Amino acid sequence: MEVRVKVKPLEPLMLRGPGEFDPSARGVAASAWSLGWPSPSTFTGTLISELLSEKAVSPPAHSWDDFIDKYTVLLHKAGVEWVRGPYLWDETSVYVPLTLDGKTFHVIDLNDLEYYLSNYLRKSYESFRRAVEERIREISRRQARVARAERTGVALRVRSDGVKVVKEGFLYTETFTALHSDACYVFEVKFSRDVENLRGRAVKFGGEGRIAKLLVDEDDRLTEELKKFSEGYAVLLSPFLMVEPPSTCVNASGRVQIRYKGVELEVVIGRIGVKGLGFAVRENRRKPLLAAIMEGTIVRVQSCRSAHELGLYGCISGLSREEELLAKMGFGSFYPLRRFE
Repeated sequence: MEVRVKVKPLEPLMLRGPGEFDPSARGVAASAWSLGWPSPSTFTGTLISELLSEKAVSPPAHSWDDFIDKYTVLLHKAGVEWVRGPYLWDETSVYVPLTLDGKTFHVIDLNDLEYYLSNYLRKSYESFRRAVEERIREISRRQARVARAERTGVALRVRSDGVKVVKEGFLYTETFTALHSDACYVFEVKFSRDVENLRGRAVKFGGEGRIAKLLVDEDDRLTEELKKFSEGYAVLLSPFLMVEPPSTCVNASGRVQIRYKGVELEVVIGRIGVKGLGFAVRENRRKPLLAAIMEGTIVRVQSCRSAHELGLYGCISGLSREEELLAKMGFGSFYPLRRFE
């Protein structure tokens, strides 16, 4: 069954990137900053935790190849066939990420983005950037969909029997992601099992044990659009991870052209970088760093088959085991933008 899973935060979330956050490891004045946009791996990890018992979890993997096999089996046992997303939703609009100037990350109404992109393709990037930033400032003045919440605390030296002793000089600051009360993150998922028990369930989502509620329905609007998509403009909802080194060049339009495993992708606006896959707690080791087209990037796509199942990986023939897993987890997800001529 194909469903929409809305992740409704019940408190501000900590959507951390890779790296330690502990005063004992980082020293005085440690800080953690929420990324503002959840990774597909955060969501699939939550699904596995909720749908499988501890007995179903296999022993720690000894290598990255073993980890790929292990995680593929866990998704199969959990009945997760594929994940697409995330996007932000608030009863009236769909919101997507957008990266400007190669670094500035925004969340923007999909309809606004399509309107401003059509102007950009006829005019200049500077006019596009100014218009987008002014529109986002206008929306933020009225009712921001994504905001920040900060908390400062102290490291403890002793915490037992109701007694707390502070470790002198050790402070930490956490900056959380807070959504407007009517907004939620949305993933669309195909399950091979009944997931009635997920409806309305409170789960831990992201770092620091923060709590969110899962709301499940059949309004899979993104999936239906992706089934009809084969080429055109799209905005990435999650990083497109490349397990082999890509080649890049600047085309005649002055845009970056990426060649990867026989596929060419034109980066219209956005960022190419390196994405850390985080830390495998059970394995007690870091996951790899991979080249990536980052979320919030607008790309021009050609000949993308099965975009609803594979995202951008649907452009590639002969996926590796690693790429099949990344696609199934939701990496390379995108939202189609209406075709511009």
